[in-house]
Order: sequence, then C-alpha cells, then structure tokens
Amino acid sequence: MNALGETMVKSAGRMHAGSDGASGSIRKLGPAALVAGTAVALGFASAAKAQDFSKLQQTPMTYPTTASALPTGSPFLDAWFAMATATQNAQPHWMTPIATVTPRLEQEFRADYFFMNQGNGSHINNWGGGKGLELIPTWDTEVILGFPPYQEVRTAAGKYVSGWGDYPAALLKYRIVSANERDGNYIVTAFLQTSEPTGANTISNNVYLIQPTLAFGMGFGDFDFQGTVSQQYAVATVGPPATLTAFGNPFLGNLALQYHYGQYFWPEFEFNYTYWPFGTHANLSQLLLTSGIIFGRFNLGGRVNAIFGVGYQFAVTDAPVTRNNWAVTTRITF
Repeated sequence: MNALGETMVKSAGRMHAGSDGASGSIRKLGPAALVAGTAVALGFASAAKAQDFSKLQQTPMTYPTTASALPTGSPFLDAWFAMATATQNAQPHWMTPIATVTPRLEQEFRADYFFMNQGNGSHINNWGGGKGLELIPTWDTEVILGFPPYQEVRTAAGKYVSGWGDYPAALLKYRIVSANERDGNYIVTAFLQTSEPTGANTISNNVYLIQPTLAFGMGFGDFDFQGTVSQQYAVATVGPPATLTAFGNPFLGNLALQYHYGQYFWPEFEFNYTYWPFGTHANLSQLLLTSGIIFGRFNLGGRVNAIFGVGYQFAVTDAPVTRNNWAVTTRITF
C-alpha cells in the first residue's frame, strides 16, 4: 500500500467528506494519468517477457551461504537468509521510495511517520504509517505484515481525537519478472493488499478494503523509476450501508523518479495521483508531488542495514483531500 499517498487517502477520506463543498472544486483530471501509467506498465511487462530469463528461471534450489549479523545456529534459518539474499540479487538494488511501494522484494522492519494537513482544515499525526514486518518466504514472493498506525487528529473545529487507525493486515507480492543491474535492470510485480477498519470515530473509514496492484520499475545507470497502478475496493463495512458507496473505490497511480548519488544518498521526486470514479468525490481527482531524500544503506554488521529518509508532499490540484505533508521513514533490513 502506498506508504504516504494511499495511507492518506484512507485516513483522510471520511473527514474530508464532511467539508462544506470543498470536494466539488477538486480539479477534474479524470483517469487519463492512470490509463497512461497502466499502458506503460503493461507495455513494459510485455517487452520484458520477450527477453531470455533462463538464468533466473533455472536458478538452483541451493543457495550460497551468506554472512549473517543474526547468528541462528539453525540450518533452516541460515538457508532462508541465503535464499533471501540470492533472490534479491536477481532484481535491481534500488532504494524503496518514500510514498510509492517498490516492486522489489524486501526483508525489513519499517516504521513511517506522517504529519498531514487536510483539505478541510484538520491535521493528522500518523505514527507507524501502517508499516511493519516484511519477509521473503519464497524465491518470488514477499509478505508484509502491517501494524495499525496510531493517529492524533485535530479537527478544523479544534477538537482533538486519537486512536488506532485502520489495520493494514497483509500485503502479498508476487514478482512476475526481474533482472538485476547486470542483466537488464527492470522488474514487474503484482500485489494484493487487505485492510480492516477499527471503526474509530473520525479516524476510521469503516470499510474493509482489498487493493490489487501492478508495480513496475526500470533503471538506467544511477537513475531509476518505480511505479504502481491500483484500485481500492470497499467490500464490507462496519458503518451504515451507504459507507460502501461513499468510499468511491479510488484509482491510484504513483511514479517515483530516483537518483543514486555517492554511496548513501538517494534523492527522489514522486507523483501520487488519486481518482474517485463515484462516491463522495465522484469523478474528482487529486495530484500530490513528493520531494524527498533517503539515506542508506548503513551496514550494522553482516546482512543488517539501517535506512532513513524524509519527504515533503504538496498538492497541485484545487482543494485536495490532503496537502502540505511531511513524512519520515525508518527501516532496518536483514
């Protein structure tokens, strides 16, 4: 799930729906950006499949041993860590962006922190960002076990509310095809995200969500781009039945442009787009731009690395759901 943009769609949508006419003035961009992004992704996937992937497909089932900062004494865990290293070496070694979910497979613990200003005048502090533990259980798969974020809300009327946000449950990744920097520097991956509502007043969207996603990326020397196209579907609700329709099942498109400078610096610029086909914000859209930098990977011993970054996100559409936001990301990879 989008680390910043999509989290804010979920946490902000219910609050913004109550603003007096603000949503009516959001610029009507339509789904053109999403369609274009989908075309790029599918075209890239088609071209990628035409290549010779025999090196990846015929990878032996025994993996090289890898130095570990987590001595386990367990043959099973040692083999698992070696497999994770080998499969990550079969894909590009870019950095995961701040907002856009990377198509790469990662193994890490991650926590993000968002400080968000809403279009209706409210403010949200989001502690955790719905992130959590990311594991690579098999060669082409990843599972992300998210934790509910703790949110502090100050409404436009000055009322303070706090509590646990909607539970991101799990995100499953399946890597369709990839090649590392030596063999082509690209990747295409499919996701499926689930989310469960807490029902907390003002904070929760009160809907159960599923979100299929197509993610893609390609690198050129020290430059790379990573993108996603997806749609959130409300499938059940803990609130009134009309909550399902009001949610609007938004389309989301994200594109991150990233440059690797020196050993530890990863400046980036992202486009985070949302379009609501129906519901409270029917036929309306918002475009957010995220500028940031990530620092890492700082080796802590063996396979363990520390990563942190900061980004600023601002809206370029009229009266958006969210605007002028700060994000901080922290990660420990292993």
